[in-house]
Amino acid sequence: MLNMFKNYFYFDIETTSKYIDITEFEKMDKRGYDLFVKKKDMMFDYDEKWTAPLSRLYVDKAPILPEYGKIICMSFGMFVNDKLQIRTIIDDDEEKLLNTIKGVLDKVNGTNKRLCGFSIKSFDIPWIVRKMYKYNIQLPHSIDFSGLKPWEIGVVDVYDIWKGSARLGASLDEVAYDLGIDSPKKKMSGKDIHSYYWLKKDKASIIEYCESDITCLVDIASKLKI
Repeated sequence: MLNMFKNYFYFDIETTSKYIDITEFEKMDKRGYDLFVKKKDMMFDYDEKWTAPLSRLYVDKAPILPEYGKIICMSFGMFVNDKLQIRTIIDDDEEKLLNTIKGVLDKVNGTNKRLCGFSIKSFDIPWIVRKMYKYNIQLPHSIDFSGLKPWEIGVVDVYDIWKGSARLGASLDEVAYDLGIDSPKKKMSGKDIHSYYWLKKDKASIIEYCESDITCLVDIASKLKI
């Protein structure tokens, strides 16, 4: 039981906006732009975070909304012969990336490894599922939860484990801090992905960042003995 964390398939995705800015969004996708403006108007009265200028909102919100953002990479790690191996797949072509992700997850289906991540039930997996629906890609068995009851979903979400029955959860960095584990956010955070991808065009740093999340996640799982 003490080495259960070595039987997991750890993964993490990074996302950004579909376009570099709101101007390009309006120019290239008027229907999507109009829907985003409508969403802003709807959310304005309910969430103060939606009161920022539209240009700022697009950069901040599109990366967390699958309908307006895109997946740019997935890092994953697993123990092979008792040694942690971490890999990253990254591609500007989201459809091609999703097909590659499907191939990876299909291979995992043939092992005894359980999916493990941080907030994967509410973020990573729903993103992947919606994007696979978009591109007419058959869902891998490991993320197809249709017809399953919540307790039948066989993934390990460290966010849920840490939160327990508490009212508030914590970020990956906060959990790492409290457990005395090095921060994976030393160079950048998720909010910086847009800049590194669209402006700096620095994919190497994005890969380094995503893989550092995997390393941190493994260290947390080991510490929690899950």
